Amino acid sequence: MLNSGTITVSYEANDGDARIGSITVTADGAANSPQTVELRQAEGTPDIILSPSSYDFGDQMAGIATGTVTFTLTNTEGGTATGSVSLAGTDADQFEITGGGGSFSLSYDQSKDISVRFVPTSAGLKTATLMADGDSHSNDTSTSLEGTGTRLELKLTASDGALEDYFGQAVSISGDYAIVGADGDDDNGDNSGSAYVYFIGNFSPTISNINDQIINKNTPANAINFAISDSETLPEDLILTGESSNTTLVPNENIVFGGTGVNRTIIITPAPNETGTTTITVTVSDGVDTASDSFLLTVIVAPDTDGDGLSDSIENSHCTYSNDADTDDDGIADGIEDSDHDGVVDPDETDPCNIDTDGDGVQDGTEMGYTSGHVTDTNTVIFQPDLDPLTTTDSLDADTDNDGLSDGDEDVNHNGKVDTGETDPNPLRAMPWIPLLLLDD
Repeated sequence: MLNSGTITVSYEANDGDARIGSITVTADGAANSPQTVELRQAEGTPDIILSPSSYDFGDQMAGIATGTVTFTLTNTEGGTATGSVSLAGTDADQFEITGGGGSFSLSYDQSKDISVRFVPTSAGLKTATLMADGDSHSNDTSTSLEGTGTRLELKLTASDGALEDYFGQAVSISGDYAIVGADGDDDNGDNSGSAYVYFIGNFSPTISNINDQIINKNTPANAINFAISDSETLPEDLILTGESSNTTLVPNENIVFGGTGVNRTIIITPAPNETGTTTITVTVSDGVDTASDSFLLTVIVAPDTDGDGLSDSIENSHCTYSNDADTDDDGIADGIEDSDHDGVVDPDETDPCNIDTDGDGVQDGTEMGYTSGHVTDTNTVIFQPDLDPLTTTDSLDADTDNDGLSDGDEDVNHNGKVDTGETDPNPLRAMPWIPLLLLDD
């Protein structure tokens, strides 16, 4: 007689490795007793986590690494988790994995430590992500990292410091000024003491003049040179931005900066098939203050044989030449001097047929900060480049600083630079701060 039955087996979800078991059935007197059935349960799905989930390294002097911080990667579920550990994000190069990076293989409930440090190379907030990228059967996990690079803002020293002056024994700050006491200074008698006054405010960055530009439709402008500087901030830490007043003609993203240090370049690409004018404003920031320079960019359509921005018909009916972009060889294209391109010298324009519009003895291009003339048409034997483009005089005012002397009388060799023995034709400029020594009575 044939008898049958059902055996029900229950099991819990597997969070760990693969499991194997068996069921054995024994029947008295049965020829094929006992009977064994093998049971198998696959390993669980890995689940990896990184802890802590975020970390702020705080402030750290640029150029100096922090101590290492340990992060823990754990497989909290079944199976074996595999993958790799790396850094990602905008400032990934400002952080460093010193241990535990690269590939990993973690069985259930196994962990590994990952060591990371913050190594800022410049000032400012830096962010990155510590990534644990799991393979196809493992999940991904990450930790957010941040830190702020700092730099020495200002070091105050006594101009006549000596042993046992005790400079810095007392310090007081009010607004943009600091007073530092040195009660052991003997300059005015034994332990007479001194107080040093310093200006500690921020000095704004500077940017050289960028001259108006003329380019043809569908043609990027050649790299335009300019200079930036700051008395307190390294040039590589200065931030440049560009803005177009006519984004249909020149979208802001088509303003691209290049160069390094003090010497920078800007390349501007007009939108396809667009013509017209736009004012480009270049701004340099030291993180506190800014300086800007604006110039007019004109995108033209031929016929303009010499490419100076003036049509051949205008030039042929006036004093400029249609086959010479710089008729008077002052370094400035005719169409920049005649900015409204009408062939008439207006009160706010320099004369494209007169190398020295205001008659002060200094060429227009030199006064306006031009360091090089037109690529092909400026006669370099005649043209005098400006040897100090960070300062410029007014090409429409023979006495820029109104001191009774013409610019050419002050800049005797007419090279745009204040050389030894010359007076400065520029208006009075602010002087850098100078420590003052105050002595007790």
